[in-house]
Amino acid sequence: MIYKKMITGLLSLAVLLSSAQGLAVYATETIVETPSVETPAGEAAAVDLPLSIPNPPQVPSLLSEGVVVMDAQSGLILYEKNGFQQYMPASTTKMMTALLTMDHLKLDQMITIGPNPPFAEGASMGFKEGEIVSVQDLLYSLLLHSANDAALALAEAISGTKEEFAKLMNEKARELGCLNTNFANPSGLTDPNHKTTPYDLSLIARAVSENPTLVAIDHVYSYKLSTTNLEPELNRWATNKNALLTKGHKLYYEPTVVAKTGWTPEAGYSHTAVAEKDGKRFVVTVMRAANQTNYWEETRLLFEWAFATFSVQKVYAAGQVMKQIPLKKQQVLNLVAEKDFYYATANGAAASGFELHYDQEIDLKENVVKGEKVGEVSVMLGGQKVGRVNLLADQDVDVESEVLSEEANKPGGVWGARLKVLGKVLLGIVGAFALLILVVRTINLRRRKKRRMQKLYSNRNFPKNNR
Repeated sequence: MIYKKMITGLLSLAVLLSSAQGLAVYATETIVETPSVETPAGEAAAVDLPLSIPNPPQVPSLLSEGVVVMDAQSGLILYEKNGFQQYMPASTTKMMTALLTMDHLKLDQMITIGPNPPFAEGASMGFKEGEIVSVQDLLYSLLLHSANDAALALAEAISGTKEEFAKLMNEKARELGCLNTNFANPSGLTDPNHKTTPYDLSLIARAVSENPTLVAIDHVYSYKLSTTNLEPELNRWATNKNALLTKGHKLYYEPTVVAKTGWTPEAGYSHTAVAEKDGKRFVVTVMRAANQTNYWEETRLLFEWAFATFSVQKVYAAGQVMKQIPLKKQQVLNLVAEKDFYYATANGAAASGFELHYDQEIDLKENVVKGEKVGEVSVMLGGQKVGRVNLLADQDVDVESEVLSEEANKPGGVWGARLKVLGKVLLGIVGAFALLILVVRTINLRRRKKRRMQKLYSNRNFPKNNR
């Protein structure tokens, strides 16, 4: 009886421990102190669509056909008018050409002008075939003078032809999140297949505003190009013609970070700009404006409206621990936010009630290097997605030696997994103990039976043999 009670008790303890995952539900998650609630993983994430402020405050009357006002920090659309309608961008295209130049060339790199740039239509610096020009001089010509020959020279230096460069432009556009853009040339010359939207152009301008070199170039009023092998004495100047960036102009706007104008007869007037003030950064893009003065005036008007109307709050900080993955030896891998995450609200309303939704389980199957992106999390507010945060590893991880089994990554985390393992070990011990007891009991029973038989035979009276 005592053996039976011991076995029953041990079995009960082992079963309890083997299923003790529930005793430590989300034990790992509670270590992370964030103002957010992690929601369970659901269906696969859909293609991200631009996020807009619902019922934005009234906007000033505008003449431009296509308009987007965007919070640069969160990507939130504060206002749009035909924001996803395709238009020809004209020379605002050169924002993309400048980005790709910074990606693929060095400022001090020397470029030999080919046979095509000297024949580029429209604005030109007058570069000649065979002339050797620095990338820096070509960039100043591109952004300040809006020179089409500079645009084509840079494109050919990077990709060989403008057609191949256009493919690179479209790849970069997709990388930036552009939804409805197709570039056909590096300058913005009229082409029926060369179109973008106010929203997409805002994303490109935002990217330019994040490049210190391009920002510095954009703030130069006048730049003297170096003399070249073919023009040893010619003084060539690239001059900034954008009123928002020109001190002394009546439409000068001091908070402007970057800005680019565009015009062709077919495209009409377009303009995109980024401005920063009081810790806020906004993008304003207008397309098919009434005229040049109109796009500068409306851009300033929309910037002032945005700065006066919206508050931008940091919800998550770069480096903040967003999630933890259990490792062996009582360690965890912290997944941290790649960048600060901001959210804009109108009229000073507080930004609160955010939740985190992991669209896919984060499963480490390969070694991880510190700083590597290992996943992402959607930021939800009121049941709607308002952004996304990339998650980076805060340490190197050798998957084979450090990552726990899948059980450790399920609710219960490290302790749930360890208790379950302990339960299984105990089950094995109990099983062995039960087998030992069974063997001992069997031997004892056989011995008792033998003794009973011996006693039985010894007590019987057998008749003696007669001889």
